[in-house]
Amino acid sequence: MNGLSSAGPTTIMDLPDDCVIFIFQRLCSAFAREAFGLTCRRWLHIQNISRRSLMFQCSFTHLEISSLSK
Repeated sequence: MNGLSSAGPTTIMDLPDDCVIFIFQRLCSAFAREAFGLTCRRWLHIQNISRRSLMFQCSFTHLEISSLSK
């Protein structure tokens, strides 16, 4: 036997998560990292566990204390 399975050629989906995480960490652009998670649920999970920070777009309104008592 030559070590190849009879199911067909090896694809990137056959790689263990550790290898896919390594590939994800080497992506240079933020756009590529965001698009990575759109590939499939497994890659989205890898993208989520590899995050180092979260960004939220929000705004705060300054409230006057006197306006709360009205």
